[in-house]
Amino acid sequence: MRVGVFGTGGFAHELAWHLDDAEVQFSKEVYSKDFSINFLSEGEDLQENINGYQVISERDFLLNAKGDTDFFAIAIGMTSKRQQLVQKSKDRALVPVSIISKFARIGYSTIMGEGAILCPGVILMPGVTIGDYFQGHLNSYVAHDCVMGDFVTLLPGVICSGRVEIQNNVTIGAGAVIKNGSQSKPLTIGEGATIGMGAIVTKDVPSHSVVMGNPAKVLKRT
Repeated sequence: MRVGVFGTGGFAHELAWHLDDAEVQFSKEVYSKDFSINFLSEGEDLQENINGYQVISERDFLLNAKGDTDFFAIAIGMTSKRQQLVQKSKDRALVPVSIISKFARIGYSTIMGEGAILCPGVILMPGVTIGDYFQGHLNSYVAHDCVMGDFVTLLPGVICSGRVEIQNNVTIGAGAVIKNGSQSKPLTIGEGATIGMGAIVTKDVPSHSVVMGNPAKVLKRT
């Protein structure tokens, strides 16, 4: 079994650092260490390795990949790029895996989609629902009864309080805090929104907007 991890940038280097203390999962099955991991470079000027893991060409991996033995994960932050790579991989009949640090905590009733990456210190409390291709960076926290769509990214130190709905393709900057919603009205962050680092979000965020500050305010629409 071989896992190709797209990306050779900063997040890929961070992921490589804790791969030895992580589990590779497909659905609810945890694979043992009888697999190889390669990081995949989009360019032709290849690094020799990242933390001892060989770097190979993304193009070569996709050309030679076989759907029954090769899998993929994505260590790239940009949402649009991740979406493109998911499509390329699935066109080759490849199946995504999740990479879950052994130092992450996942609540007993949490539901999580495919292709997630959970770094050390991530906490997903009971009653959380996570979509596909979620990225939880170091020490990000999601409280009870939160619902997240696909391609959501929580950068280091994000605190997402309870009863928050985060729609697809949302990026939340390092150290941001999302106030809790209520049982009758969850606080909602609209599709494609970007929350700036250190922002304190106290009310709904419109789709395709950029918000920053304390309390967070809309700076622009994208």
